[in-house]
Amino acid sequence: MYRVARIALFLVLLLAIERGVLFLIYAAYRLPSPLEAFHCESLMVHLAWRAQHGLRLYPDWRADPYVANFYGPVYSVAVGLIGRATGASLDGLFTIGRLVTFGATLVGVFVVGGLLWQRHGPGAALIGMALALGPAPLFGFGVMVRTDVLADLLGFTGFLLACRRQAAWAYIGGATLVLSALAKQSAAFYLLAAAIALCFEGRWKRALGLVGGSALAGLAIVVTVTSVAEPRFLVDLLGPLEMPWTPANWYALVGGLARRGPELLVLPVVGLLLWNTGRRHEVRPTVLTGVLLVASLATSAKLGADLSYFLGLRWAACWAAGTLWATARGTPTRPGWATAAAGLLAFVVFVPSTWHAVSQAHAARADAIVLDGPDGRHGLAIYDALFRIARDPSRHLLSDSGFIDIRQEARTTIADGWQFRMLAETRNLHPAGMEARIDAEVYDLIVTTHDLFAADYATYSFGLPMSVVERVRSHYVPAGWEGPGLFYYVPRSRPLKR
Repeated sequence: MYRVARIALFLVLLLAIERGVLFLIYAAYRLPSPLEAFHCESLMVHLAWRAQHGLRLYPDWRADPYVANFYGPVYSVAVGLIGRATGASLDGLFTIGRLVTFGATLVGVFVVGGLLWQRHGPGAALIGMALALGPAPLFGFGVMVRTDVLADLLGFTGFLLACRRQAAWAYIGGATLVLSALAKQSAAFYLLAAAIALCFEGRWKRALGLVGGSALAGLAIVVTVTSVAEPRFLVDLLGPLEMPWTPANWYALVGGLARRGPELLVLPVVGLLLWNTGRRHEVRPTVLTGVLLVASLATSAKLGADLSYFLGLRWAACWAAGTLWATARGTPTRPGWATAAAGLLAFVVFVPSTWHAVSQAHAARADAIVLDGPDGRHGLAIYDALFRIARDPSRHLLSDSGFIDIRQEARTTIADGWQFRMLAETRNLHPAGMEARIDAEVYDLIVTTHDLFAADYATYSFGLPMSVVERVRSHYVPAGWEGPGLFYYVPRSRPLKR
């Protein structure tokens, strides 16, 4: 039966290597893309631009402009400072941010590989590293300007360091965990996991010191930044707690993960069984996996959650696969049929993830071919024309496309159409200033990503709030232009200046 497990795990390794190669192909096409590599990328680019130019990262989004920032500052500041040092343009910040994210993805592969090599040898390290490169959430979030991958890398690394025996590493681990929480608030679950693991190992003083020291350091940073530079820093860090939670969103998201990356749900459970059967009781992977499973499944019910909420589960899946590899190839310590069944299950659940990788790499290549063709070049020329209008301070432009809106730089209005609409329709803000300008026909041009006069616009999640739409319908008319999935509107009373 152990031979069956070895064959199954060898097939998993082959598929994992193939999926990793497909992810690298996907990244090769997405990283240099002149368009957004993944949806809602422009908000983070705008925040990095604000950091680059020394502007507030947390403006008061309840009044015009309506740029809301509910993310920790670490990623935006890092990308912005690199942009300042290199003199990067706005397009350059897209490239820098994507490379920071992609670099964090690759570093994570080697971190989990080093962990498994130390514990189980090179074979376990190889399968773990292969599995870490290209799970479903990384197709999109692994190459975009967004903080999730960096925050998860810092959290996982901090967890491993904080649990080491040497006190010096524990201090470094605590600092890394604070940094991860300031990159993305949900990464604080790694601090919780480290504290629980230390308690189960009988190191109560270390656990209390880690939690207390990290909490004091984080609080000092938040209070100082709020008092000195960013009055809304603390309030906006707590902003995600106001987001509505919906069962429908949870069912859709978990169902999507089950179709595209079921190994992220199944392998952690396999790992929990492996680490806690027979004489084996491995505290750290058990605690980390348990905390990440509960945290990701609970928080993914929040409106706006995406597969990025399951990024941390790839560490648990890799750890479990490495342990299973070592068990199948080492001296049997449990019934052979159980290991064989686990290996076969790993192979079965990994097939959909590999197929998803094939489709994503193919789509990225197809998009690149289109952009390089006549239609793509025409669409990019239209975007360039819109960017020139957006950059001109004498022009007034409104767009639900963050990709266009952020070209107004300091005059950026919303940056993220989905977030703006959600905040407006949950009554967290009222865009009175925007509505007044529409009534006065101040905007020379309004550009949307869906037809404002379409009957289904009210169900379009990435559009303008309906209170704004009704005013546009009264004061603006379609311009009749053709564009790359865009719709144009001009004031009834005057033509657009060209």
